[in-house]
Amino acid sequence: MGTDPEDGAAYDVVVEPGFYNQARFIVLGPDEVRCHRLIERVQEEARRFRCRCRRFAGAWQDDHEMEAEVAKIGWDDIVLAPETISDIRRTIAQFFEGREVFEKLRFPWRRGVLLVGPPGTGKTMVCKAAAATYPELPFLYVGDIGRRSCTAEIEQVFLHARQSAPCILAFEDMDGLVDQANRTVFLNELDGFRDNEGLLIIASSNHPERIDEAILKRPSRFDRVYHIGLPARAERIAYTRLLLERAPNLSPSLDVEALAEKVADVTEGFTPAFLKEAYLSAVLQLAHEGLWELDEAFGAAFLEQTDFLRRYLKKAKNPEAMADMLASSGAGENIGFRTR
Repeated sequence: MGTDPEDGAAYDVVVEPGFYNQARFIVLGPDEVRCHRLIERVQEEARRFRCRCRRFAGAWQDDHEMEAEVAKIGWDDIVLAPETISDIRRTIAQFFEGREVFEKLRFPWRRGVLLVGPPGTGKTMVCKAAAATYPELPFLYVGDIGRRSCTAEIEQVFLHARQSAPCILAFEDMDGLVDQANRTVFLNELDGFRDNEGLLIIASSNHPERIDEAILKRPSRFDRVYHIGLPARAERIAYTRLLLERAPNLSPSLDVEALAEKVADVTEGFTPAFLKEAYLSAVLQLAHEGLWELDEAFGAAFLEQTDFLRRYLKKAKNPEAMADMLASSGAGENIGFRTR
């Protein structure tokens, strides 16, 4: 029993135990109108953001760590083919800045973007950069919906997104989130009779061949599909240059451009995650030997680590799975580290 500070009335709340945040409750008060008013205020308070970045893992939770991480990311941190990154940025900007165009055309103000490609190529970074570009909007991240056979979680995801709109709703590893048990509900929530006004959905997948064709090949669900492939030589040079130029202990004697080109020449088939691993392993190797400045010795160590990883990949039966392992393990703990 409690007293509402707004109207001074006393209310009793009875909660029925439930599972997976689906519990029901009963409110007893002076009259029906005031009970409904209290429930609406409580629901509004529950929807109010304490943190603009929220993560779903069976239930929505504020994620302050993600918010701090997103704040550090920008489009300049992502190295992709110029035409690809330019089109992605344009698609996202046109959505949030072109609401009037959608309304004049009488099209629903919603958009879906799907990023597909090998692990470690920058798909998650694109989501974070989009979130960083619009800091006034909620960023809702779904990496796991809990029990895939239970459709209530999917309904909960989309309900909260609609209540938070306009917002960015990100699904990571889409191929693992939707199966035959929840497929129909997901499709209905995505573009059925639901009002998804103001939702920009950005999904990613390492295995697009596993995605249901009803999701992949119908434009009203994911309007734009971008293939984020392995970086070409120019992108490998740019990414290596980015790593080197941001190093706090870079020696003036190190020829950054020459080293970036040498690294790019011997890293065909490397994802950005592999390039970062080679860089980090070289830094750790020198630190282990008591050397902190990134000079010519570092350049030699960097190339040595790329050679180590290249030979490691050749031995792997499934290089893509190996890239996945590196990207998900934090890259740099064991692979490529050498002690003397």
